[in-house]
Amino acid sequence: MGPCPGTATYGERPRFQKELAWSIAPHEGFNDTERRRNTARPATEGWTPEQTAEYERLWSKLRELTAFVTGHAHWERCPKEKAVEARQALKHAPGATPEPASAEALEPLSDAGP
Repeated sequence: MGPCPGTATYGERPRFQKELAWSIAPHEGFNDTERRRNTARPATEGWTPEQTAEYERLWSKLRELTAFVTGHAHWERCPKEKAVEARQALKHAPGATPEPASAEALEPLSDAGP
């Protein structure tokens, strides 16, 4: 059995999100490395209308796919006492989710602004 059809959409959103500025709206950035949060972000002009529309399209598709899976007739046939176990098995089935992000993709911003 191949990957779940929704896997492409599920994986596409985080890949697209990596290309986006950290803030949807323009922001002057901040440096809080010496305080509680120990984080910094550079100034950004925010997302373009096209980026916002694509992000919203991906979220809308994910909501649609989620509703399809959770509302599928299969769950009516699944014994109630087995539903959680069956859904967990589905979530962990090979191809159900995209491969995890590489460590490189998870590195913090190095050229943080002021």
